[in-house]
Parts: sequence; C-alpha cells; structure tokens
Amino acid sequence: MDAAHPVIMKFGGTSVQDADALGRVIEAVAAEPRGRIVVVSALAGVTDALSELADGQVRGCAGGELIHRLLERHIAIVRELVAPARQRALIERLADRFEQVARAVASSSHDLPAEARSHKRVPVASGFSRKNAVDRDAILAVGELASSQIVSAVLSAAGLPSSWIDARDVIVTDQTFGAARPQREAIGWSAQRYLVPLVTLGRIPVLGGFIGAAPEGATTTLGRGGSDYTAALVGAGVGASEVQIWTDVDGVFTADPRVVNRPSLIPSLSFHEAYELARFGARVLHWGTLEPAASDDIPVRVLNARRRGTAGTAVAARRAGVVPAVASLAHQVGVTVVDARARGVVGSLQFLRAAMEWLEREGLPATVICLSPARMVVVSKDQALLDRLVGALHHVATVLVSRNVGLVAVVGDGIGGHASAWRVVTGARDAGHVASIVAAQSGDALVCITSRHATRRVVTHLHETFFGDARPPRPRVRAAQVNGDTTGSVQAGAGR
Repeated sequence: MDAAHPVIMKFGGTSVQDADALGRVIEAVAAEPRGRIVVVSALAGVTDALSELADGQVRGCAGGELIHRLLERHIAIVRELVAPARQRALIERLADRFEQVARAVASSSHDLPAEARSHKRVPVASGFSRKNAVDRDAILAVGELASSQIVSAVLSAAGLPSSWIDARDVIVTDQTFGAARPQREAIGWSAQRYLVPLVTLGRIPVLGGFIGAAPEGATTTLGRGGSDYTAALVGAGVGASEVQIWTDVDGVFTADPRVVNRPSLIPSLSFHEAYELARFGARVLHWGTLEPAASDDIPVRVLNARRRGTAGTAVAARRAGVVPAVASLAHQVGVTVVDARARGVVGSLQFLRAAMEWLEREGLPATVICLSPARMVVVSKDQALLDRLVGALHHVATVLVSRNVGLVAVVGDGIGGHASAWRVVTGARDAGHVASIVAAQSGDALVCITSRHATRRVVTHLHETFFGDARPPRPRVRAAQVNGDTTGSVQAGAGR
C-alpha cells in the first residue's frame, strides 16, 4: 500500500444515497490497493432540502416534518449497515446534527428578507445579512457532516478501518459564505496534520466535501459542485497519486447523452479541455476541481460506482493516444450573453480597466469567454450580475445583450487554431442555426451562440459532423441527481 501518495476517492450523492449504494462504495474502497482518503457528498437530494429550509421556503410544522424525514432517512441506513452495538452513539450524533438545523432555521427565520419569508428563493448575495449567510452555510453543511459520519461507520463495520474527519478542520477558506475561496497553503498544512498520519497507519480518513471553515471558525461552503473541489484540494494537500470521482455514469462523453443518441465515451482529456467543458456546461467535473489537480499534476479519473471495472475517463496534462481536434461538445440553455466592444482604440484602456474592476468586485462569478482591450464576452444565468456588468461598461463600450439564449462549445486543445473546426461552425452559422461564434480566450473552445430552441439541433448537427454517427446504440444513460444537482450523465449535462 502506497501511503505516501494516497488515492482520493470522492463519491457523489447518488453513490451514498442508500444502503445499496453504500454497498458499492464498500466494494470500490476495498478493491483499491493504495492508501485511500474518502470524500463524500450529502445523500442525494439532502442539500436541496436543506437549502429550502435555509431560504425559508419550508417553515413551521412543514419544516419540522422535513427535518424529521431527513433524520429518519439517515438513521435507516445506520440501522441496516452498522453493527447494533455502535448504532446508538452514531444515531445520537445525527440527531444532534439535525437539531442544530432546527435551531438555526428558527434563529434565521426572524431576520430573513421579505422575499424569503414569502417562500421565494433569494440568493445570499441579494439580501441576506451576514448572520443569515453564516447560518445558511452552517445548515447546508449538515448534509455532508452527516453522510461522512455514516460512511466512516459503514466502512469500519465492513472491516475497513476508517476515521471520520471534520472537513472544517482541513478545508480552510476565506469568509465568502456560499462560495468560499479555499486557502491552499493552509489546507496543505492541515491535510498533512490530520490526514497523512492516518493513512500512514493504514486507516481510511473520511470527510465531507463542499464544506470548510473560515480562520475564525465559521462554517463555509464552496458552492454547488464543491465536493469534487474538496477532493482535488485534499489531493493537492497530501500529494495524491490520483483523484477519483465516482458517479453513476461511465465517464465523460463526446456530448450529452440526453441530447445525442450515440455519444462516445472519451478515454482521456487534458486538464485544459476538461476545464473548458466544465465552464461551458458539462457538469461531470466541477471547474474548480481542475485547478489544484493541474497545478500539482495529479491525474483525475471519472469512474462509475455502479459498474466497477470500467476504465472511465482520465484527465491529465494531455490526452493520450490518437488525438482528434475536437474532444467533446458542451452546451447550456437559458443563459444571457453580454458582448461588449470598446468604443474605438482611444477608449480601449478605459474599457479594459472598467471590465477588470467589475471582475475584481464580483469575484469572477460568470463565465468569461474572452476579454481584451477591444472586447469582452460574458455568459451567465444570473441576470442581476450581468445587469451590473452592463452598468459598469455602458459608458465606455457598445454593449449587446442576448437574453434567454443557448450556447454550444466545441472543445479541444488549441481548437481555435484549427481551420477545419472553424469551417464547420461557420457553416452552421451560415445555415442560420448559429447567431454568432466567439473563440474562447484560452484557444481551447469555439463557442456558438444560438437561440434557446435551436441549441439541441446545433449539438446534434455538430456531433454528427465532428464524430460521425456510426457507433452502436448505447444503453440509455440516466442523469444522476447528486444533492439536487443534475450531475452525472456527464457531458454538457451533469457534478457535485
């Protein structure tokens, strides 16, 4: 067993959602011969339920009933998989976790904005006080705290010695509640202190993903999809040999299987390609996962917990084997695109300064397709955010806003320099299916802006053109629900 360079095994919400799923987790962990650190999401659907409680969408008796149902769901797994002698203490800890939720919900409800009290979803950034933001993250964290304690107990019950670790002792962040920024140096120090000694002793540390703590001790969250991010941060902190993302699909495909009938499984991707796919709609990997993995050159592998033995998709510095120009397609619908162009050469520096100030102020919450002294193209579903961008740039730029549209990204290393790829997407534009084409700043994606209703048609057309349609029919791939996120079905579809 290689304790010096352990494997990080991250299991999403559907992989830990019930006793049957946890049985597969036990098999996967037992089959890994190297040192292991396990990172888990909350049980499927739990984070969504906790979010409804935190945002005041479910209150009073209904809120109490929801908390009770969540607790009973966790207890049912404990009673089925944990030895009777160890059940009582764990059930008491779980009960205390959900009692904390009840108290936090009661405390926060008095200070919620009017919109939240009327059961409308209100983002933290648009009206919650700092106290509400802190309470909200503390409430959402309970899903991962509970699931990780259960997984640790279940592994131990199966003869795999494990130790539960509170992720807040390892994942140090700033105080940006709801989308906290990890502090890499502090995380590395904590990982060496809390995790490495356990692996050296032959034990399996288990911690929840998605959550962390600010230096003052307040609970924070990394944002949806953050469990993958946690796995990569831990991997970098301990010098892992590999980060494994276990979901319920075989890996990353050449397009979303819910849109294209016969996509192909991609055996390998570069970090750059995986990052662009994540940015433009493919949710199998959280975009943040790739930064710490790439910076420390730690391979990431996407694997199917329901079908162990498949090779999955490996993400590394470069694709292996024969490398076609296009790796995959990603897409989104219902987005707003802001295309801003500086008013002449004289105003370009003012334009760039205004754009950078907006990015610094907002913390890069949107997908920036390109940014130069002459042009900035940004895409997001956050209308208020983009309205603020328009306000920041209108005095120095000509701004075109396209609302409720779709985009299709053609992704491949250096694809912006491939004339043949340009000819294909330009042909789609000339045929009237694509409104405009923007080359991503990285050079690794060509982004087609389409109408919302034409998006699927464009994905299908481009997939047939780039990849052909002569593959044998695949079994239907079900999109996974991981903590309420549509994740899993991989391409341009689905990660937490």
